[in-house]
Amino acid sequence: MNRPLVGLALGLPLVCLLIGGCGGARGPEAKVVDGQTYGTTTAPFRGRWWQYYERGVSWSLGGFWAEAEADFREALALRLTDNRRARTYGMHFVQCFLHRELGAVLIEQNRLDEAESELRLSLAQEPSAKADYLLARIATLRGVPVPVDAALVLPAEPAPQLPARVVIDAVQPGADNTVTVTGRFLAVSAQPLWVLNAAGEKRLVATAADGAFTVALTVGERLATSGATNDPVVLATPEPPPPAPSLDLDGPMDGALVTGNRVLFRYSAKAAAGLTALTVSIDGKEALNELISGVQAGGTIAVPLESGKHTLRFVLRLAGGDLVQERTVTAAPTPEQDRTLRATAVMLPLQTPADGGGVKPGDDPELLSSVSHDGRFRLVDAQADTLLAQELTLVDAGYVDRVTAARAGQRLKSRYVLTGTLRRGRGDVECFVRLVHVDSGQVVASADAYSRAVAPEQEQAFFALVAGRLRQEFPVLQGTLGTNDRGVAIVDRGENAGVVGRMRFFAVKREADVVDATTGQVLLPGEKRVEATVEVDQVEAHQARVKTIDGKTATGATVVSE
Repeated sequence: MNRPLVGLALGLPLVCLLIGGCGGARGPEAKVVDGQTYGTTTAPFRGRWWQYYERGVSWSLGGFWAEAEADFREALALRLTDNRRARTYGMHFVQCFLHRELGAVLIEQNRLDEAESELRLSLAQEPSAKADYLLARIATLRGVPVPVDAALVLPAEPAPQLPARVVIDAVQPGADNTVTVTGRFLAVSAQPLWVLNAAGEKRLVATAADGAFTVALTVGERLATSGATNDPVVLATPEPPPPAPSLDLDGPMDGALVTGNRVLFRYSAKAAAGLTALTVSIDGKEALNELISGVQAGGTIAVPLESGKHTLRFVLRLAGGDLVQERTVTAAPTPEQDRTLRATAVMLPLQTPADGGGVKPGDDPELLSSVSHDGRFRLVDAQADTLLAQELTLVDAGYVDRVTAARAGQRLKSRYVLTGTLRRGRGDVECFVRLVHVDSGQVVASADAYSRAVAPEQEQAFFALVAGRLRQEFPVLQGTLGTNDRGVAIVDRGENAGVVGRMRFFAVKREADVVDATTGQVLLPGEKRVEATVEVDQVEAHQARVKTIDGKTATGATVVSE
């Protein structure tokens, strides 16, 4: 039975874990287009799975789809799952979305069924907004919804040339580089289902009357119906019903206290019937109308707010009706903050994950400018520290880990370290920043921004969004010192206001101004003096337990955060 391997290309990424490409194979030579080189790796190529992945991403950024697919499949023969923190060697980690990026490449080649299988597998292993977007793009390219299970219907008397099929319902990663596959075996006749390894050995898979099975596969094993090397096994995934419309909001939760004159929300909206607009009303009055289209959309919106308690009503306009969410927030003016009391922070250069294009020369200055303009931190100049630069060269994981960041902050005598990643793809960009507390190494706040495309003139606005969301996650707060019913010192601000662990508050007293007795003009402003410093020890919903760092605390004293 020497039929061609029908559908085997689809099956390999799902469950066929063949060993290959781990020697010194180098693949095609790198190609240069408009001065940009594609098909490269940062380190000499030695056939490791992460190098195949990195080179595949490089090929895809240049639009070399066949070369990218070949490298992704080589990597998939050596690695099973997508993971945001995949270990390469030692303590080095990279962001790995092999199935997702292969799916994107297959879309570009109009191989939509194969692409969908890859994307659904990626979502099962490591959910990501990009995989959701690519699945929505497949639906758009198809033009019409596919009936549920339409791909699984077999004729009552199948034609002799119709191969058996395996329908994959779930693939779960297990221990020791294995995966557990659950599915159904749709046999043409009374055929057995086997697991075949690289040495040609096989073992029978137990199937129920309806073809249902569960089997564990290891590297080098694949599913087969007869054990022959050219055995065709077509793998399919059932087409799910159109997803229910959804609106996800990332921002202040219901009942939150926010400071300043605006509040930022990152939204993600989906609807199979199509999107038309996202409107936001404040206390019943429309304040924002964001026009959107397609079956999936997302972005960051800024809602202007006056001081006081407000009800925000988010309405996702759909072709077949509306989807509504409400948030109640209380806005307060941004407290006055002495510049010398701002938290000291060092900003490390942006890192580039392996699955993205390189950082542009202006990216670091733009982010630095946005954070400086925001005025939340007192930034420490890191450029003068050559030892810091040397240390960062040892980080090849695409991001600076917490330990390295904390060490850098300690060297520069800073309270916090700002570290981030910037990923550029083909027509999209996303930035993640993390605020690391130096003494503990804990990530106390994080923020991100994503855009489908950023024109050069929009770069500043994009990074301003990142800085704005970071300030919202780590705000400047004013509160009052007190004690709880157990006599423990507290500040009357908690998690709902944005308090995080180890945040410091200062009780500041200002001496009387020297005033001209005749004109009443202030001749010399009174000097400000920090009477006490407290640090958050435990955060609750509406208050935070604190401990005294220095000075003497007084119940009822007004405090302002760092």
